Amino acid sequence: MTPEEIRAYRQAYHAAHREKSNAQSRAYRVAHRDKILAQASTYRAAHREERNASTKAYYAAHRKERIAHSVVFKRARKEQRAARPRPETCEVCGRAPNSRGLHFDHDHRTGAFRGWLCHRCNMALGLLDDSPATLRALADYLQDGKIEVRA
Repeated sequence: MTPEEIRAYRQAYHAAHREKSNAQSRAYRVAHRDKILAQASTYRAAHREERNASTKAYYAAHRKERIAHSVVFKRARKEQRAARPRPETCEVCGRAPNSRGLHFDHDHRTGAFRGWLCHRCNMALGLLDDSPATLRALADYLQDGKIEVRA
């Protein structure tokens, strides 16, 4: 028999006796676990550079696809949660977004969507710990030029 005929015979046998073949393979792996792990470790150590180069090449070749998929998926999911489309401008200040785009603003306690904000407005809310009282105090300060101490 040629090597191709032997391969075809084995594949046909395995397909016809799949359960028995799988059970034998599982039993072998259980009985020879340490030997299999040692062989795998030896192989990985001997082929480390080759495996690293292959992994780097794969990730370099598919980088744009992974990034595009994750960005598009996240954006679609946020717009779905918002239940309204992303506007052209910030919903607080009316500015057009910079290169960072509009941010999906949400209540950190409840997760409820609040609006689409530019980077500056989103940062301002974050720096104020989303506190309406602090925001009002700052507005009063800007308007009146004096600080009113609140308890």
